[in-house]
Amino acid sequence: MMYNSDIDMEQVRSGMPHPDRFGEWVRERRKILGLTQAGLGRLAACSKVMINKIEGGQRHPSLPLAVTLARSLKIPPKDRPAFLSLARPDLTPVQLAELIATFNRPGATPQERRVSGLPIPTLPIVGRAQEVAAIHTLLLDPDVRLVTLTGAGGVGKTRLSIQVALDLCGLFADGCRYVSLAALDASDLLIPTVARGLGIKETRGRTLDDALFYYLSDKDLLLILDNFEQILPAAKKVAEVLEAAPGLKILITSRTVLHLSGEYEFVVPPLRFVDAHNSLSNTDLVDSPAVKLFVQKARTVKADFALTPENAAEVARICAHLDGLPLAIELAASRSKFLSPAGLLARLEGAAPEDGPLDILTGGALDLPARQQAMRRTIDWSYDLLGNDERDLFRELAVFVGGCSAAAVAAVCRSDPRSLDARLASLVDQSMLLLVAHPEGESRYRMLESLRDYALERLARQPGEWAALRSRHAAYFMNLAESNESRFEGSGQVAWLDRLELEHDNLQAALAWCCSSGQDAGTGLRLAAAVWQFWLVRGYVGEGRRWFSRILERTPDAPIQSRARALNGAGFLDWAWGDYDRARSLLEAGLACCRELGDSHETAWVLNHLGHVALAQNRFEDAAALVRESLALFERLGATWNRAWDLLNLGDILQFEGDETQAIRYYRESLDLFRKIGEPRGTAWSLDHFGRLAYAHRDYERAAELLGESVQLFRSLGDKRSAAWVLAHLGDVASARGDPSQAGTLREESQALFRESGAIPGAGGVIGEA
Repeated sequence: MMYNSDIDMEQVRSGMPHPDRFGEWVRERRKILGLTQAGLGRLAACSKVMINKIEGGQRHPSLPLAVTLARSLKIPPKDRPAFLSLARPDLTPVQLAELIATFNRPGATPQERRVSGLPIPTLPIVGRAQEVAAIHTLLLDPDVRLVTLTGAGGVGKTRLSIQVALDLCGLFADGCRYVSLAALDASDLLIPTVARGLGIKETRGRTLDDALFYYLSDKDLLLILDNFEQILPAAKKVAEVLEAAPGLKILITSRTVLHLSGEYEFVVPPLRFVDAHNSLSNTDLVDSPAVKLFVQKARTVKADFALTPENAAEVARICAHLDGLPLAIELAASRSKFLSPAGLLARLEGAAPEDGPLDILTGGALDLPARQQAMRRTIDWSYDLLGNDERDLFRELAVFVGGCSAAAVAAVCRSDPRSLDARLASLVDQSMLLLVAHPEGESRYRMLESLRDYALERLARQPGEWAALRSRHAAYFMNLAESNESRFEGSGQVAWLDRLELEHDNLQAALAWCCSSGQDAGTGLRLAAAVWQFWLVRGYVGEGRRWFSRILERTPDAPIQSRARALNGAGFLDWAWGDYDRARSLLEAGLACCRELGDSHETAWVLNHLGHVALAQNRFEDAAALVRESLALFERLGATWNRAWDLLNLGDILQFEGDETQAIRYYRESLDLFRKIGEPRGTAWSLDHFGRLAYAHRDYERAAELLGESVQLFRSLGDKRSAAWVLAHLGDVASARGDPSQAGTLREESQALFRESGAIPGAGGVIGEA
């Protein structure tokens, strides 16, 4: 059956389409494209069984699957509204319009969107066609599940892995996931880092290993683990992951092979270069991959750079001198803005009188491969060409993990603020630093890991400078977190959560330093107390609990104000984890501190959290008394945000006690306050509560509307666990409305989000949180 491409949307909506009409469209379109059900399932990242059910009219696809099907079946733009409307008859016109807009968003290609966490390169890969093809062949072999790219630092292992991911992502039903391990210094951090890269959170009763194995167990996925060499003892974990996930393939980059059974090593060679002394043909020189890379990079800093008969041999000799190492070539080529190829060559070879011979780094191992020594000489040379102030700034920038803002550089590094922008720009110009633009928010600076390692080695020679730098780094992020803590309330919440997500590595580095440094432990306590709501909302509860445990143990004599705030945050994370006895103990200790201080606001907040614990332990009278006392304090203080949470929690308590009329009154007042101040998370929970009430009263249409709005708000916050709860409630509504297909789809989405967030349905106490 062929479909008219000019389907009228109103007819589609008003005509109550037969449940199998969409399935017929999918089946006919699939046949036109010559696809089997299994083939379409692979393209759409779902099973053949799901395609069979959709074509048979037994199942409606989820929203993401509907969009993927439209792309996989190459539905023309003019037909997409009709296609998606038939796929999801429950969509409102506004929702349909938003869904259609996803097809037209600029930026990443469909392949790139299927590669999570991948740093998309700005320039095409040069001279690696043979290597890329060979790695493709390995990874597409059904018997090959683990491939390790080995080679010297700077040889281009990471760039190769990125290209392979971009090329192959469409051939894996669940796409590709890229996880950088560059910042790790201990093998026991592998699983937490991979889990974080995949969006998996640990929960009480399930280890992070188990959560990761469970998540990957049914995935058809290519996982890229970049920079494995510093955590080689964790190789056995890779073997365990592969054993637990039969559909998984792993591509690793490392300077050393992992020595695992079933591992296929691919040694990444340097780029091919030509010996200019023996072959002076310009054609040969131009076709050299190493020379092509040099020219590509030189043109990024000097747009009119060209390979000419006069300079071709010199460029070839530069590439030969650097043994074809891509990073070394790029570093040398970046000097083309200031030096001719002849000048570059003279300095590299030590012929320029002002430079003198170039040696390997002081203390560097003399038995390193020649190519790695060349790499070190090149970085050493680039470093020596910096001015003294630029060198100082370059070294100090190594304190940041995962990048930093210009404001952070100004606060942490000692550079003169009047010339800081110029020095940063100079480092970027000389390829010693990357400027990474972000579509939303300020641009950030980031070091390549090879350069950061070099800077850290330089800093290690001056332990006093390193300690002072780490101390300033920790203090900066503590002040940043404390000064913006109010942004957890109201309309600025999403932007602040996203900013903290961007600084996640820096936050961990700062806390790690504070836990190991006696003099900065108090800084770490204040930092943890200022970011615990980030850990709560974004699903890092287990991580937050560990940091609190370490930092509280090291700060028994901290100022009582800092101690009180930290105990409050630590106790509430324990409530969210389901450890109610420990939560009560910490919160009661915090309450005693607050009362001693006479801090009414912090006292009221701790009382609210103790109310959560009491309710979770079915101590209803205690819960009501605690929350009412909290509410009275917040009303006197005029703290609208906190008051709204207390009202929502009082409604929960009364609902449990059977007083629905009074509960609804509190829910309504809470929702009005949340909407008035633009608080998305509180609004989402209030809507969920009202949606469940509508469901209980069999007003299923109203329940679906309220719960739908709630889940969208949670998704905007990146709060997967809460979104999973509401999707489960929406599944109940769909089931009650007699739509088992949609109910099944919603529950599948809910379970998927619970998996991704590491949450266990039923754990975590009361649904509404503050």
